Amino acid sequence: MPSLADIKQVNAAYKPTVKDAVAVFFGGTSGIGKETAYMFAKKFDSPTVIIVGRSEEAGNKIVNDLKELNAKATFIKSDLSQMKEVVRVSDIVKRDVTKINLLFLSQGILSTAGRTETSEGIELRMSLNYYGRWLAVKELLPLVQTAYDEGDKDNARVMTVLAPGNEGPYVEDDMQLRTKFSMMNQNRHIVQFSSAAVMKFAREHPDLSFIHAHPGLVATGIMRELPWYVRYPSAILMKTPWAVSPADSGEKFFYMSASCPKFAHGAFLLNPACESIKEKPVSKGYLTEQHQDKIWKHTEEEFELALNGLNKA
Repeated sequence: MPSLADIKQVNAAYKPTVKDAVAVFFGGTSGIGKETAYMFAKKFDSPTVIIVGRSEEAGNKIVNDLKELNAKATFIKSDLSQMKEVVRVSDIVKRDVTKINLLFLSQGILSTAGRTETSEGIELRMSLNYYGRWLAVKELLPLVQTAYDEGDKDNARVMTVLAPGNEGPYVEDDMQLRTKFSMMNQNRHIVQFSSAAVMKFAREHPDLSFIHAHPGLVATGIMRELPWYVRYPSAILMKTPWAVSPADSGEKFFYMSASCPKFAHGAFLLNPACESIKEKPVSKGYLTEQHQDKIWKHTEEEFELALNGLNKA
């Protein structure tokens, strides 16, 4: 288990050989995504960094900061809860760059609300935290493969920031949770589906890296959508020694998504200490190829329904 000091030492010593590096951050206007983008701009030589998010004000501020770090930075404003928007953004990215060294996915919300559907008929939190992220992977993966094929062997990675560790049995006859929605089921589906996608994509693209990583307790603004009786205790927790700053979290996520060679190829489920926790769900049979394929088949069906306006709210 590397300490934060160890991670910072690795990052400080890291001298990438990649030329014209490209990173795309979905949900990069604040918190972990933003800080990892700053690290990417500091360590790579004149990289291209694309930030995607809702807040134009925050996005423009980050772009200006990145340009001061000698990055070629752009911001794309988008509501990433909409599958059509994910495709639109992906089309812009494919037009603007020819490879991606890091595809970083951290868009999402925390919510205690009941089932809330987007206009495309997908439950909102599941849309942001799972479906939209993996539609972006599906759309942009050829550019990640190109990075590897052109010689960036250790810098062709996909990172999703969520919560591995809660993989397990899911509601197989209601995978979109239209009739069996609960907060417990929702969390299980998002985590299980994300880890299954990491396993499936790594199986089919063994040269690349697919990482599902748990950030732990980070002092970001993600709690802002929660009720006051959840926000206030959370604010106290953020002041404890267990919470890390966004900047320190950015160091950890840069380590996993760029500087550490042991995460360069394969499937990784990582806890907040950057340790593997893949072994438990694999040994219990939660991430078999059968589960991977069943979950992905469902996922692609949801993409098709949403993109063609066929989902029923």
